[in-house]
Amino acid sequence: MTKTEIFNLYDHLRFLGFSPEFILRGDLERLISEYWPAFELSTTANFSDQTELKADLHFVKSAEKDAYFLQKYRAILHHPDDPAMEKSQTFSMTNGMQVKLKEAYNLLQGRVVFKEIAPSKGNKYNAWVQLNFKEKDAGGDFKLIKYRSHHGYELANVLNKYPIRELANNDLRDVILQAMKSGDRRHVTFLKPSGKTEKKIIEANPMLKTINIFPAVTTSQKLAK
Repeated sequence: MTKTEIFNLYDHLRFLGFSPEFILRGDLERLISEYWPAFELSTTANFSDQTELKADLHFVKSAEKDAYFLQKYRAILHHPDDPAMEKSQTFSMTNGMQVKLKEAYNLLQGRVVFKEIAPSKGNKYNAWVQLNFKEKDAGGDFKLIKYRSHHGYELANVLNKYPIRELANNDLRDVILQAMKSGDRRHVTFLKPSGKTEKKIIEANPMLKTINIFPAVTTSQKLAK
């Protein structure tokens, strides 16, 4: 495997959101040099204080050339304070939908992610995707719910219905839209008729064609828990 192909593999892992410390720690290049037909590596990420996300990455040697690629990874969301809430899902890199690590975390938290999907047959399309925690496939993974364009959910238009101060700034607006399309919750400021402001947390909800709104948790409330 040439250095260029190794760097391409590194770039793909960076694109998916895996940390430089994991990518460059040496295990990956060592296992590639040993010419295993397939191998696995594991890493962890922390996107909140209450959870830990573990990822088991499955690499496979190409049948066409002297190169390796990431075939899939399994994301396991641990809740140390409540192990019964643990969930996991395998994300394939060969099914036409590249799910980044933070997106996998958000999906396992029950949120939605906006993705481009390129099926093996047919044209590319965009859809909001969500894990169906009530139904699994034959492989033990949660089935996907897809809200395609004909569902009629346009996040930018939905946000325009709310008095969110940050939306008046085009740069902030773009940041909020992109973050919510990745499944993130966002802290925003609601303008009240009285002229006062109120901090809220919002997330996308394509199923109901709206957004979910939560009260923002203050530092003092966090300390009180």
